[in-house]
Amino acid sequence: MTTTQVDPQVQLVQFCIQYSSLALLYYDYFLTLEREILYVWKRPFHILTIMYFLCRYALVANVVYLMGYVNKSMGLRSVPVLLPFDAPN
Repeated sequence: MTTTQVDPQVQLVQFCIQYSSLALLYYDYFLTLEREILYVWKRPFHILTIMYFLCRYALVANVVYLMGYVNKSMGLRSVPVLLPFDAPN
């Protein structure tokens, strides 16, 4: 099996893009948190509440998982606090 080496500069750019997009996503969540509390959390529990949370927060879980998987497969070990499963062997 042959493995291809990725240029370290390309890895750095990919790393920066991944984590800046995650930061932007969390920034958006914090900007809209007040309205979310007002219109979602203070309402009676309903099936639409479940659908809202699944749509809103599934993206965060997916992005964090995908970033950990890609970083692990590329051999990056730069964010062990955010991705604890990426610990050295």
